[in-house]
Amino acid sequence: MKDFIEFVNEHELGKIRENVSFKQLTSLKIGGTARCLYEPNSLDNLMIAYKYLKNRQIPTYAIGNGTNLLVSDDRFDLVLIKLTKCNGFKPLSEGRFMMEAGCQSGTVGRIIAKLGYSGSAFMGVIPGTVGGLIYMNSGAYKKEVADFLYQCDYLDAKGDLVSLTEGFNFGYRESIFQSIDCLIIRGFFKFPLAPKGEEPYQTINRYLELKLNTQPLNERNAGSVFRNPPHIHAWEIIDALGYRGFSVGDAGVSMKHANFLVNKGNATFEEMAKLVELIQTDAKKYYNIDLKCEWKILKKL
Repeated sequence: MKDFIEFVNEHELGKIRENVSFKQLTSLKIGGTARCLYEPNSLDNLMIAYKYLKNRQIPTYAIGNGTNLLVSDDRFDLVLIKLTKCNGFKPLSEGRFMMEAGCQSGTVGRIIAKLGYSGSAFMGVIPGTVGGLIYMNSGAYKKEVADFLYQCDYLDAKGDLVSLTEGFNFGYRESIFQSIDCLIIRGFFKFPLAPKGEEPYQTINRYLELKLNTQPLNERNAGSVFRNPPHIHAWEIIDALGYRGFSVGDAGVSMKHANFLVNKGNATFEEMAKLVELIQTDAKKYYNIDLKCEWKILKKL
């Protein structure tokens, strides 16, 4: 690890910090520490550094805004890679756009809408990075990444660059990238021109107002915790079980939206994980429904 830190500094490959707390990197403000945080200053430098890490089998973990991540209260001997400075955005032609993985989803969604293209409104209201959106096949309001992505570039298990144009294996909050050793570095999207009478930017404003009125945006949360099962919303199941407002320590179910769990103060990983488990257990016991967690969970095995 020390050699990697020296390598990054010597070759000016970006910013590097040691012993970084996940509480400063995640929206839930829960978690232990990482041995090292690496923030590349360009994709070219990222590829150099990532190749170094892979050649030496140094463990890594990619993080964007940390808005759907729950981390255990441990010390992780790994290199966190935060791509928010790799945020290049380029309009191409005929509604096509290149977005580096560190682009803020909300920002690019609004830019595309202002240019008169339809479909990017779901991106305009998701508080994540483009890399995270692709990885999760994120979506909102009946649109998702799979509807618009036509190419994704990533670094594979050897640190080599791969361009994928098919075989994304997209499903509900699923993609091929969740089952392979890779680091997404950029995506290419195509959006249609908005038909006459449609105002894409106003659509984003309506969605944002709806979120403000229905979701606990002023509380520490990591977005929807459970995927919606077929034919029913996860919040309806949680409500029916009587969990709205219920707490385990400082981990609680939001009163505003039952599919949001919030950190009410100094919640621990154990408290939040226990609350998730209780809801899943009762959903299975009383309704025979398997609630699948939508969050990414990082913990020691």
